Amino acid sequence: MKNTINIYVTAVILLINSNAFAETTRRRVNLDEPTEQEEPEPKKTKRSLRPDPTPRRLSEDNRKEKSFAMAGRLGAMGPSSAGFGIEAYKLIDGNMQIGGTLMSGSGSSASDIQAKSKNFSFVSKADITSTLVAAQARWFFSNSFEGGALAGIATNKIDYEIGYSSQPVAGTVKSTSVVAGGFIGNHWTFDSGFTIGCDWVGFMVPLASSFSESSTTSSSASADDIQLRDDVITSSKDHLASPYAIGLLLSVGGHF
Repeated sequence: MKNTINIYVTAVILLINSNAFAETTRRRVNLDEPTEQEEPEPKKTKRSLRPDPTPRRLSEDNRKEKSFAMAGRLGAMGPSSAGFGIEAYKLIDGNMQIGGTLMSGSGSSASDIQAKSKNFSFVSKADITSTLVAAQARWFFSNSFEGGALAGIATNKIDYEIGYSSQPVAGTVKSTSVVAGGFIGNHWTFDSGFTIGCDWVGFMVPLASSFSESSTTSSSASADDIQLRDDVITSSKDHLASPYAIGLLLSVGGHF
């Protein structure tokens, strides 16, 4: 009887051990088999507040896409005068423009006439008006930096008065000149076609000039007054025939 019980207990122990071994083996097999896993979500990053970098467009690139340009102008453009006007161009390529300009200006040249006159203290007025009609070209050397040349007709008129409060002598000196000149500056063109620039400095030289004058002399004018009139006429002609500067000539307009 005792042997039977021992055999029974041994059988139970073996059965329990076999079940435990089977369970352990199953778990090991499951661990070795690949399992389906969800793909990890992409890591969220902070969104940059700065826009994506894009290549910067230059003025030259913007000019190449246009055919014509037109702008208003304001600045120093004649002998002792500040002027305003317009300019228009045909764009040959991104680096060359050919067109023309029309400008009109006014100012006082009394100090210039007085400096040239022998009796400068008697020149009480010398107002000048100027008109320029010229063909003009620009060449861009690096993006916005440009140089230009012009040739055309300049018309100038000086209205002068000589004497004290009675103004016994007054007159006008006119000149018509063939002029040529050059300038340097910067002009910037944006994606929209808007353009702004300035001819910083330049010059114009009268190549040939013709003159006319007229005067009115009061009956109270003395011989000295008449002599002063002749002196002022000569000084005015010298002034109008001299080279003069272009300076800070602003342009604002568009390319089309």
